[in-house]
Amino acid sequence: GWTREQLQPIRGWTDADWDGADARLAGRGLLTAGGHATAAGQSLHQQIEDATDQAAARPWASLSAARTAELAGLLKPVTRACAAALPYPNPVGVPAPVTG
Repeated sequence: GWTREQLQPIRGWTDADWDGADARLAGRGLLTAGGHATAAGQSLHQQIEDATDQAAARPWASLSAARTAELAGLLKPVTRACAAALPYPNPVGVPAPVTG
């Protein structure tokens, strides 16, 4: 897990923003008073991850292997630019930039 100290600056949130979000999530039973995910919070997080993975895979699934390789090659400059702009490690799982 990522800590508040790691995430808050990346998100650009103020202390008031963070504390308010914590309070709202705790009120929904997703966080403990100490700021840790409850079982319900962990379950919801996994559901969101699964849904975004499925949505992200959908366009790729209809491509042949050759077209997938072609698209991946075309997107390489974009992915390198994104990786260079994102801190690593990062909370969204973007892998370390590939050199070369």
